[in-house]
Amino acid sequence: MSSFTPTPFVFLSESSGTAEGLRQSRGHPNFRGRGGRGERGGGGWRGRGGRGAAPKPRTFEPVSLPGDRELHEGLSSPHLSSFDLDALSAIPGPATVQVSSCKAIGSYNWLGTASQTIVVPGSPPIWKQRPMPFSVPPDTGIAMVDPNGYHFARYPILPAMIAVEELHEGRYPWNTTDFITDRNNIRKLLRWISKDNKEFRIDLHLVGERTIIMGRWEKRFREPSSGYTYGLNYKEAAAYYPPECKGSESHHRIIHYTFGGLTLVVRCKIDACHASPTPQGRPERSASTDVDQLADALAGVRIDPVHRYDQGASTSQTVSKRIQSLTVLRGGSLVPQSSLIELTTRAEHRRDRPDFFDWKEGYPHLYLSQTPYHIIALHQKGTFIEVQKEQVDSNKLIRVHRELEPEFKKLRDLLAVIQKLAIRYGSERGLSLVCEGDELRVYERMDNDACLPSEYLARFNHPNA
Repeated sequence: MSSFTPTPFVFLSESSGTAEGLRQSRGHPNFRGRGGRGERGGGGWRGRGGRGAAPKPRTFEPVSLPGDRELHEGLSSPHLSSFDLDALSAIPGPATVQVSSCKAIGSYNWLGTASQTIVVPGSPPIWKQRPMPFSVPPDTGIAMVDPNGYHFARYPILPAMIAVEELHEGRYPWNTTDFITDRNNIRKLLRWISKDNKEFRIDLHLVGERTIIMGRWEKRFREPSSGYTYGLNYKEAAAYYPPECKGSESHHRIIHYTFGGLTLVVRCKIDACHASPTPQGRPERSASTDVDQLADALAGVRIDPVHRYDQGASTSQTVSKRIQSLTVLRGGSLVPQSSLIELTTRAEHRRDRPDFFDWKEGYPHLYLSQTPYHIIALHQKGTFIEVQKEQVDSNKLIRVHRELEPEFKKLRDLLAVIQKLAIRYGSERGLSLVCEGDELRVYERMDNDACLPSEYLARFNHPNA
């Protein structure tokens, strides 16, 4: 969507067919997440002895990134309505709400290739518990901030649906869900409730009678590393993908839970997991679990793809060779929810500062994805010397949760209001939430393009279609 007159959606060849190449195309949802949560460490990298040599810095070919998008592009003016934070406080109901009945329903890895390929169910990187000290260089080059939007621009939520249906033999009751969203969208709404006045936009899509797909909208898909952070290189040094997922770029997990009476399907990017001998889910066939086979697949040799979906093929049986497509390979296993880890890094000299780590900001990241473990890795200009481990059920985080209970209650009530609003306007009118300053407003999109292919939209009326 663009602020100027829309042009027909153009698919590019695989050599140039990135989401950024489609930025000015019609119907592009701009689905992107923030990545590379690093911190300023001060100065350049200086390896400091210790066990193990510093790994070779990741190298990137020069890439010219497009400019940021404008927050209101593709939206009609004036806004339709706005939300009143004080009114949320007055909504009757229980004083507290809880995430309950959480269940992992799918997962997948994006492979770090030019082609659009996911491995289902994939696996998060496995935490090494690597002895310290060890050193890594600063993060450099271009950092991927949302693989879903970058690799599959037109239908960013589709890889999640395919991953879930692969685990459930093609059948999942999507029409019983109130919201399908990325964790990031929920966190943005919670930040508005907490009066963290950072601007954002979320695109809403009503599918079926009640389900709201919240599409993530960001100003850019990728961004340059600052050269002052170490988070990305630390994660590569501290965790590894299992052989059947070698070459993966990121791991995404889809969970289902109840939140104050609302049913949510939430997609989350997972940093790492503890090694586990008891994976969940049905056994995976061996067709794509061998490292050599995956290498062949990346080279263009067909290895039992379970599904290939062409982005432009939902309305036409004629598929151009220039059209991008999503390929799904089997490999990995659905790891237990109890094994998941969130990784962050901090400069050691900040240890005693009040802003060392803000748990009121960090705890919702764990809670809304039901991630049980959090690790802060401390470093001295890239030399990692210590890790601090915290469990979500620790006394410290239980206290943080209690402090945040009023905000969680408002979040649940805000979601309920958003759902009623979208249902009232109907599926023919696309709505977007835009936060600027302390105002959260509702706008109508000039182009209300479908967020899913027609055969997947049908599942919200007929779940076994």
